[in-house]
Amino acid sequence: MLKLYDLIKEYSSYSDESSDWWNECSEFPADVSIILDDDPLGGQAVSNVPVLLAWDKENIEKAFDAGYKAFFILTSTRSMTEEEAYKCCFNIISNAAMEAQRRNLSIQIICRSDSTLRTHYPCETNAIIKALENSGYHVDGEIIFPFFEEGRRYTYNLQQYSMDDDNLLIPVSSTEYSADKTFGFSSSYLPSWIEEKSNGRISGSSVYTFNLDEIRSDWRNISNKLLSCRNFCTAVADSIEYRDLFSIMRAICKLRESGKSYILRTASSGVKAAIFNKGSGLMDDIITENSNILIAVGSHMKRTSEQVEYLLSKANNIRAVVFNQASVLNKEELDRELLRVEKAIYEAIEDGCDVVLETNRNRIDLDDATPEEQLLLTVRISHAFISIVDKVKSHFRYFIAKGGNTSSDIIKYCFHADMALIAGQIERGVPLWVLPDNTSIAIFPGNVGSKDSLLKAYRRLSGKHESDATISQNGAIAGKK
Repeated sequence: MLKLYDLIKEYSSYSDESSDWWNECSEFPADVSIILDDDPLGGQAVSNVPVLLAWDKENIEKAFDAGYKAFFILTSTRSMTEEEAYKCCFNIISNAAMEAQRRNLSIQIICRSDSTLRTHYPCETNAIIKALENSGYHVDGEIIFPFFEEGRRYTYNLQQYSMDDDNLLIPVSSTEYSADKTFGFSSSYLPSWIEEKSNGRISGSSVYTFNLDEIRSDWRNISNKLLSCRNFCTAVADSIEYRDLFSIMRAICKLRESGKSYILRTASSGVKAAIFNKGSGLMDDIITENSNILIAVGSHMKRTSEQVEYLLSKANNIRAVVFNQASVLNKEELDRELLRVEKAIYEAIEDGCDVVLETNRNRIDLDDATPEEQLLLTVRISHAFISIVDKVKSHFRYFIAKGGNTSSDIIKYCFHADMALIAGQIERGVPLWVLPDNTSIAIFPGNVGSKDSLLKAYRRLSGKHESDATISQNGAIAGKK
């Protein structure tokens, strides 16, 4: 079995000049970088970056007027059908590209998605290409590098890995992520994954590949190979440390100087590298006065269940309230369940407790259901769960939303904000969003962190966090010289 630290040691002899280049670089690769985020988790490695929660022409125009060099647009396409995802991405990029064209600005499009390869691919890329070309922008290809250091996801020999608690690298095709009812896949070897997801329209043998030896020996290997491409190309790249991303970005910037333009499909670490976001480390404790905290847990990942159990065993003055999601199958039963849960939350608040609102942790899988039918059931459960948060939200100022779709729905249906600011990270890979009304929401993915990460995030948010190191393992590479 592979261990990350063995790989890092093996490749440590290569020069690291691209890290110096990235840290010293003051020029963005384009006038504006627009990051389409298929759920609210794209900000897991950045700080002080705005997010548009509505993508109509007026809101996009406001973002350009504000002079942002980079901003996210939350698409939430992970909770949509493929057809809906295509329309969403096409309309967003059409609006953004037209506004950039009107202002004579160059743009960099980043498609931020899941590092465990659960995504609407290639339909989102196809929509972006069509919208850009309709607006007069040429696209030469796409570069896919799903490395996510904060979430312990690595790409080596073009295989996507997740690191377990024993520091072993496990192919994501061997994890629970690959069995996703909507976005499942059989191969974590990226060229094969591309062929599988595109139903053979993109042959794995046609994919341009960049292994670690090529990237580490000379970043020019990337730009020189892509310069030889005469048609639209799809490329994938290894990455086991941030410095590999810096080499990729150095090549992309060189390609832009030659008139080439690529869509970047990446995870949160790739966003950080692509927009030259230099912040690193964790935020200080947040709360300075007594405030109730609501932790809304929608994710059903095994890791989430472990984190919730550990939190409840260690934290004081916190109470679990469990929503039975099977009640959505019967309207009368659902109405009774919603009233019961709401009453239990108010009782916890009266007793001076923070609240963990969670489902009963059991997945409901419909027999013989299509992926879209299963997705619609998931959406029904999410809407019922979020309706509880909406009812009680005025009693809380601070929230931890556990799970990408849960986070997205809370922001969309409970707070109706047009924009938010990613203030920074309260735990490794856990960004804190601040809404215009100063509500703070920690966006906590279902598949990120160790057993005690939710407890650490809760303590930091509640001001009860013990002093600890605030720089991530590769923070010196990512944020310092």
